[in-house]
Amino acid sequence: MKEYTIVYTSCFLNHYQLALGKELNKVFKKYYFIADTELPKERAEMGFFDMNDNEFVIKVYEDKEKARQAIMDADVVLCGFYKYEEHIRERIKAGKLVIYSSER
Repeated sequence: MKEYTIVYTSCFLNHYQLALGKELNKVFKKYYFIADTELPKERAEMGFFDMNDNEFVIKVYEDKEKARQAIMDADVVLCGFYKYEEHIRERIKAGKLVIYSSER
């Protein structure tokens, strides 16, 4: 069976995305969460924990090219918020699957 690579993009990994990420990481073996923002101070003050250090997280604010390459190489990209739209546009122009999601 083919191994699929799944990428999920959002601003930062939070508690309600973590469980999904851990399961996708188990099932697909090649799962990456691309965080484009460090945990904001006001979120930390609200009790959020910095979860961007999980093994499957690529921090675009530390390595933009690694994030772009993961997006281009993935079989499926689940796109939440992502401020580097040029990466997503490049993928769409290449005819690759992108699924947008929103919590609101």
